[in-house]
Parts: sequence; C-alpha cells; structure tokens
Amino acid sequence: MSTWKKLLLIICAICLPLSVMAFSGEITDHYGPRGVHPVTGKPAYHYGVDIGGHDIGTPYPSLTSGTVITEDYQISDDGSGWGNYIEVQRDDGSGDILRYAHNSGFAVPVGTHVNEGDIIAYVGDTGGVTAAHIHVEYLTGGTEHVDPTSFVASKWSLTEGGEHVSGTDFIKAVYNRVTKKAEELLPAVDLDWTTYFQPSKVISTVGYSFLEECVKAFYRLQDVLVELFLLIIAIDLLVFLGMAIIKKHPADFPGLFERLFRYLFYMMIIKSWAWICTDVMIPSFEYIGSAFSGSTISANSFLAFDTLFTSLGSIVGNYTHIHISAMKITEFVKMLVPFILQNIIIWVILGFAMLISVFVMYKVCMFYMVCVFGIIGVPFHMIPFFRPYSENVISSVLTMLIELIVIAFFFGLMLNYFSQMEPIKSQDLASLIAFTAIFIMYCLTIPRESQAAAKYFNHLLN
Repeated sequence: MSTWKKLLLIICAICLPLSVMAFSGEITDHYGPRGVHPVTGKPAYHYGVDIGGHDIGTPYPSLTSGTVITEDYQISDDGSGWGNYIEVQRDDGSGDILRYAHNSGFAVPVGTHVNEGDIIAYVGDTGGVTAAHIHVEYLTGGTEHVDPTSFVASKWSLTEGGEHVSGTDFIKAVYNRVTKKAEELLPAVDLDWTTYFQPSKVISTVGYSFLEECVKAFYRLQDVLVELFLLIIAIDLLVFLGMAIIKKHPADFPGLFERLFRYLFYMMIIKSWAWICTDVMIPSFEYIGSAFSGSTISANSFLAFDTLFTSLGSIVGNYTHIHISAMKITEFVKMLVPFILQNIIIWVILGFAMLISVFVMYKVCMFYMVCVFGIIGVPFHMIPFFRPYSENVISSVLTMLIELIVIAFFFGLMLNYFSQMEPIKSQDLASLIAFTAIFIMYCLTIPRESQAAAKYFNHLLN
C-alpha cells in the first residue's frame, strides 16, 4: 500500500468519530406547546424538535449508539402523523429511545446495531408535514418525552436564526428529570418523641412499692428480733454466771448491772428503731437535703421524676417532634445531617434521664433497706465475735445517709436549674448540643460525687 493511501486511512480513522458532528441543520420548530398544528390547524403539543435545511433523500446519521427497534409508517385521520419513522434504543442500559420521523426511507433494517454517526435514514416529507425535515423525539425510559433540542445540538451542528445552538441545556434537562424522580421517591419522615417526655409514674411506682415492702419487712423483722434479743440476753447471762461458778469467783454485781443496763439500752433501740428511721434518719436526709439544694425534698418528691422529664421536655420541646416532608432534593440533603443529629441527641437525653432516675431510685431504696435491716446489727453488737460486723451495719446507715444527702443536693440543683431554663429555639443546634453536654455532666457528677462523699465519711467512721 502506498504511503499516501496509508496517510488517507489514518486521517479517515481520526475524523470518523467526529463525522456525526459534520451533520448540520436549521431548527424549524421547537419542542412544546404551539398555537396550531400546521396541517390540522388545531392547537397541539409538539413532542420533538424539527430540523430542516435538507433536500428529500439526504442521508443523516444516528445521534446515538444503539439498536434499531422500530421502522413503521403512521398517519392520523386529520392528516397529522410521523409518516415513515425509525426508533433507535440507546445501548447504555437506560432504555431511552430516539425517534426520527417523516423519513423518505430507511438505511438499515430493524434489529441492526448502529454506532453514533452511522447513517440510519433519509430526510423526507412523509406524514403530516408542510416541507421536508427531520422530526426528532427523545423518550426517557422509552416512554416519557423530554425536550431533545440540547441533546441534538450536542451531536449535530444546529443553527437558529443564523446563530449556533448549544447542547448544554439537554444536560440540565436530564439532571432536572432525575432530580424530579428522586424527589418523588423521597420519604416523608416524621418522628415524635413528645410522649416520652410526658410524666410517667412507672419508675416512681416501682420505687414506692419497694419502700412499702421494706416497711412491711421491718415490722415483721422487729417482732422476730425482740425474741432473738431475749434469747441472746439469756445466753449472755448464762455464760456470765457459768464463768463465775467455774472460776469460783463471787458474783460480779457491778458487771451484772452493767449488762442489765446494756440489755435495756439495746432493747430500747430495737423497740424505737422505727421511730429512729422514720423520725430521725429519713427526716435528716430530707431536711439537710432541702437546705443544701434550696428546694423541699421528701422521699415522695425525690422519687417523683415527673419534674425532671417535664423540664427536659419543655427545654427541648422544639426538637421532640422532628419531620422531613416532601421537598427539593437539595433541601432534603441539607436537612438530613441535622435531622439525624437531632434525633441522636434526643435519644441521648432520654437515655441519661432514665439512667439518673433509676440511679436515684436505687439509692433511696437502698437507704430505706439499710435503715430497715440495720436493726439486725443491734442485738449482735452484744456478742464480741459479731461486734465488728454489727458496727459495719450501723455505720452503713450513716454512710448511706451522707451519700443520699449529696445526691439530693446535686439532683435538686439540677432540677432547679432546668426548671428555670427557657426552651431552646428551633434550628439552634449549637445550643441543643451545649445543653446536652451540661445534662450529661450533671448525670455523671451525681454518682461520682455522692460515692466520693460516702467513701470519705466511711473512712472517718472506721
């Protein structure tokens, strides 16, 4: 093969992919509604773009690579219609179809795969036309029409009124269509956490029930302990007198009187333990706790967690009912991150509110239980072997009292602070995060400081 022929083939190979752009034409009619159909004289919607400026029989290339799926003739009774039309389905998997109408003939049969730029048909004036032209339609998904002007202009060199037509509008049209479909699929999310902040007496009811059972157990235990204490007295007296007989020592009457006085003292404590707990220990917690916290505290009010949840619900009320309704996709994406973050924050607040409520209820119940069962340490205090254990039981009552006073102080301080707070404004995510951090700090401080105080006081007692 000669050198000039090789050069010619190389030039053709380079220029061939651009051959589709070599086809040009003049836009003679636009996509969209028009006053009257040029043939029927009636109002009509034009679903394609008309490209003129060519003689009948002029071959023209395919705008896309794909498969020829239809070649047919169509005409209506009123004279309108596509005439000879050919359809090429794109091979990009989209299912989009390009329809070319009013042809004088076809260059390839149905089922042929064509590349972008391959000749597929010839310009004609068949169907409802007034002059020869190419009618081009673009069907997305094979069914829905969109304005094909920009797509055609991106492949062919089009002019209108002597000016070149750009193809960028087609990209915008496809983008708008995809966006519209996505917006139709966007879910309307509606999450309402309001009821979770409404007063609930579940935790309080459990606490009250436990305290009632403790009181019942105390009165049953008190009757048994009186008998147990009398038995311990009898054993102690027998041991005392037995030792005196074995050692053949005269009776130690001062020691005997000391024992009798101790018996009387412990019996008074056992019989008065209910009064000590209900009128001394528990009121001490209530009075001292009220003085430190600045608000009236009682066992009932301490377990009434309605105040906590009501205050929290008022503060974050603008974020307890969060929803995203149908909107523009850009707005949806913009709101999605704050939406997720706000819900997570609400979950965190509810979680810590439940934890601190359960912790306070647990400590109150433990205090009552220690007060009730602390009476067991009284009779065993007379026995030297059990004395260290009984002293630990009694010191536990005082230690729990101090711990509960510290809890009452911080818990009351938290309730007072939250009850005076204004609701956080909507769309003020920074304030919501700051409040959540403060609430978590309070919830972590209460158990840490109360346990530290109890540990220090227990060290002083022992």
